[in-house]
Amino acid sequence: KGLPVLFEALGKLSHNKWHGIIVGSGSLRASFEKTVKEKGYGERIHFVGSVSDEDLPRYYRAADFHLFPSTKRAEAFGIVAVEAAASGIPSVASSLPGVRSVVLDGQTGVHVEPGDILSLTQSIELMLEQVDLRLRLGLAARKRAEVEFGWEPLIGRLEATYESVVNQQSKRAY
Repeated sequence: KGLPVLFEALGKLSHNKWHGIIVGSGSLRASFEKTVKEKGYGERIHFVGSVSDEDLPRYYRAADFHLFPSTKRAEAFGIVAVEAAASGIPSVASSLPGVRSVVLDGQTGVHVEPGDILSLTQSIELMLEQVDLRLRLGLAARKRAEVEFGWEPLIGRLEATYESVVNQQSKRAY
């Protein structure tokens, strides 16, 4: 999900105080751990591996903001951005079609062009330095998650979709 781009961006922020936690496992984990160690900030990034659904909100709430630098145009939705928003933290996310439907640029987070290291670096720096902005975006992200992605609104939209389909089918002449 764009970790090599993220590592390059973080390397340009050595003058800032930051600490990163990477949740998830995969076949590239050892390679990524080696990369950050070689780049000299291995002690600032911790790979925690897979986390249970029960523990995941704790990781989000421990963060000041969420980074989602995906470079794959096929990124369908961005459930991790919804999870971050539900936890009250904004996302710095790649401007990909599915992700843009979750993270609203300047409202619930910040968009960066996929693979753009400079833009990602600047956006991370913005989040690190502008606490008021970060808090405002996080609050808006939480409110939007409740309104758009909570169970009740989702079920209501699903029921409306089903009703629409049934009504269309009943009006067809066979």
